[in-house]
Amino acid sequence: MNDWLLIGEARKGLRPWWMGLGGLLLLFIFLQTIFGQYSGIEGLAWGWTGLALLPGFVALFLSAALNRHPAKLIPADTYAALRSGSIAYLLLLLATVFFSQAAIDRLDLGLDAYLQRSLLWILPPNALLAGLLSLLFFTQKELRRPSEGVIREVAKSRSEIAGAAGNVLARQCMELVANGDLAAALDLLEAHYRTNGPEAALHQIVLLKGQLATVEKEQQLNLTPPDEAQRSINRIALAILQLAGGVIA
Repeated sequence: MNDWLLIGEARKGLRPWWMGLGGLLLLFIFLQTIFGQYSGIEGLAWGWTGLALLPGFVALFLSAALNRHPAKLIPADTYAALRSGSIAYLLLLLATVFFSQAAIDRLDLGLDAYLQRSLLWILPPNALLAGLLSLLFFTQKELRRPSEGVIREVAKSRSEIAGAAGNVLARQCMELVANGDLAAALDLLEAHYRTNGPEAALHQIVLLKGQLATVEKEQQLNLTPPDEAQRSINRIALAILQLAGGVIA
């Protein structure tokens, strides 16, 4: 069982929930608007919806578009907790709007007052999710820093997955990372991306090769503390895994 996920895998796992349940909420609000349920308070209704969904959509889609910190691993238990929290939060949003009429009748409130009051139970989990998603997808900070052994185990497991999918190049590249041969993995990726693109990936590989050469030279000359050098090597290894995951055989 894998105890770590690449950041891209975490995004991929969370997106269906936000798109599915979030899309259902958007559809419901849209239909309610069309049928006049929010007549006179359309701005409030859509403002409420935007506020409710903004953290997830920004973190999952904008961070991917900006390619923020792709060389990062997320603990599987952290991902599982975040996924469960996201699902619970989205279900809370759906329950809030689905049962709004019953709540209004029971509390003797107008719809605008109900939407405003609902922020009391919407905003706290909203803020918590926004903070966690930002920490994971928009910062370099890691909740737990993976060791070299962890990265090699992740590379080994991903190589098996790539092999089962028939992606020979990705499997070979990840096997090289698992064996600690980062230079050979970068050479393999460079040959692929130089022929197939995109240019941005090729540029990243060239930078990584330069960084790896610098770290190895500084290690030989004892210019960098071993722990610091290993952190740099680990970061390069994670970047290689991310690039290898984007290879289409």
